[in-house]
Amino acid sequence: MPYTRLTLVTERSRAEAVLPSDEPMGVQMPMLMDLLGLTVGNQIPSVSLVRPDGALVDLELDLAAQSVFDGEIIRVVAEDQAPAPMQVADISNGLAEATDTHPDRWSERDRMRLVGSITAIALASAIWPWASDAASASSAWGVLVPGALAVVAESIVAAASNRHRAVVGTLGGLLACGLLLPGAWAAYVAGATIPSVILLLVCAGAHCLGQHRIGWASGTLLGLGLVGIWVALDRVAASSEIAHGAMGLICLIVLGVLPWSALTSSGISRLDDEAMAGRLTDRHRLHRSIRHAHDHLLSAVLVTAIGLGASVSALAAHTDPWAIALTLCLSLTALLRSRAFPLTAEVAALWLAALVPVLVLSTRIPEASRPWAIGAAAILITTTSLLNPAARDRIRLRRIGDRLETLATVATFPLLCGLSGLYSHLLAVLA
Repeated sequence: MPYTRLTLVTERSRAEAVLPSDEPMGVQMPMLMDLLGLTVGNQIPSVSLVRPDGALVDLELDLAAQSVFDGEIIRVVAEDQAPAPMQVADISNGLAEATDTHPDRWSERDRMRLVGSITAIALASAIWPWASDAASASSAWGVLVPGALAVVAESIVAAASNRHRAVVGTLGGLLACGLLLPGAWAAYVAGATIPSVILLLVCAGAHCLGQHRIGWASGTLLGLGLVGIWVALDRVAASSEIAHGAMGLICLIVLGVLPWSALTSSGISRLDDEAMAGRLTDRHRLHRSIRHAHDHLLSAVLVTAIGLGASVSALAAHTDPWAIALTLCLSLTALLRSRAFPLTAEVAALWLAALVPVLVLSTRIPEASRPWAIGAAAILITTTSLLNPAARDRIRLRRIGDRLETLATVATFPLLCGLSGLYSHLLAVLA
């Protein structure tokens, strides 16, 4: 009687078995399930045997009839986790299944988003005239109160409701934005820029806490800290150029410590220390920590990128050569530092923060040659992005990028000193 040696693998166990090649596989299943430790009492679980090419082993046929080779590795998976068959007989069912599992399938949450967006636009259009008149006639803080109260109410209701938190957060958040944004814009036009930004950050943090997303709320706290730093710089700095340059440098420093702060605040560093000490970690706890780390990193990067882009763009508007050089160094460092962040939104935010100041600088190019210069730069960036170097060349390019990032970062502080007039003062003293 011919035999076939198989290796059966599950998520938690692994076994080798020598089975008759001319007997149906179903006959051997009770013994195999007991060998793998999957049998509970007399109950045999419903499983599927998956071959390396994704095909399923038919339990009614023998191994020889299915051309199962000696030494094959067979994966034992739950019946509902078995891969789809290679050939499809029912097109209608396949179409329905593909439509239901499509990532852009219309859902209940999408309906809430659409309804909330329409209602928010209607509220904003209705409140806009009142907010503009109230901000110009009285204190700008007054137009922010209705939206702030709406956000607080939405956050409390969302935090209290467990089953419908996502729906309440989506619909209530959009409605609150419809009340808040017109007032914030009217206050900004009336000159209350800092109060508007502070209130928007506080409301965003309240919404995040209502959704139980602590990582997102930490980004709003960072935003409040950056606003406080900007207010202090604006009062202390001798000129707006120095304030904008110092703010850009501070945002750059913050970007460097964000990955470490995300790992530390989420508890992943502590879990790693426990794993190194031999203590196992619950998988759900690890997933919660990873989610918190990504939330913290994403929100913090977005807030910091906005601060970096705004400060460096304002710096690029100055004609001082030191300001232009500092703008180029800060933009280059932001572009190169984007390699350290994993998510698309983080990289895109840093690229926008770096490219907007460069576009501001491009306004100094003569009118006739400006389109050619911008077009050539766009072609160069596109061509570079299409390159796919080998792994060895990629490592070499990464090292060059690291050195260039270090040089650009180190150069920012001397350029900031030159912007403040320190070198001119020293030359005057020494002369």
